[in-house]
Amino acid sequence: MATLTQNQPSLFGEKEMGQIANPAARTVLQALAEEQWDFRTIDGVSKETGLDPEQIKRILQSYPELVRRSLVRDKRGRSLYTLRGREMKSQEKKAFLRLLFTKMI
Repeated sequence: MATLTQNQPSLFGEKEMGQIANPAARTVLQALAEEQWDFRTIDGVSKETGLDPEQIKRILQSYPELVRRSLVRDKRGRSLYTLRGREMKSQEKKAFLRLLFTKMI
């Protein structure tokens, strides 16, 4: 598993890591920082970490300054999560614009 401070300096800094005292939360955030994935489902993080999906969901909700839920869902309709430091992908940008336009009408 990648370490946040070494492999993801632009996504996580020492300040953010210092604020995470919960070892399970560190594990979940490290799973989100994996370079091979742009987005993760709760199920995917659960399989990788061995943590309960409900626990992962609570952790993701506990760190809104570090984690964001994508406006786009996976092929099975599940929510996707990533780190706030990651750039929005084109699909997300399009979904965001659609959301803005529908609220304007």
